[in-house]
Amino acid sequence: MDRNREAFDTDWTQFPTCPYCGYENDDYGCFEGDGDRVECECPGCEKMYIATMHLDINFSTQKPPKCSDCGKEYLVGRDSLCKTCYQKERVRKGIK
Repeated sequence: MDRNREAFDTDWTQFPTCPYCGYENDDYGCFEGDGDRVECECPGCEKMYIATMHLDINFSTQKPPKCSDCGKEYLVGRDSLCKTCYQKERVRKGIK
């Protein structure tokens, strides 16, 4: 087993972590995306190491709301009305 890796958790950490001294470097702006490998100089001990960025992508979904007038689901609308019912309401009120 690599003696340098015994003392510090360096896998899948929030920030690049020096495998020599454990310094967590929160300046990771040089990474561009998943799988990027970057040579880093540790600000703590000044030793060089390689860091790899891993990204975890998550999504959230939900059903579209229902129009309070016609009851249909809608993606575009206002004031809890679908686009069609919103336009009808504007015409009824004399709003252009």
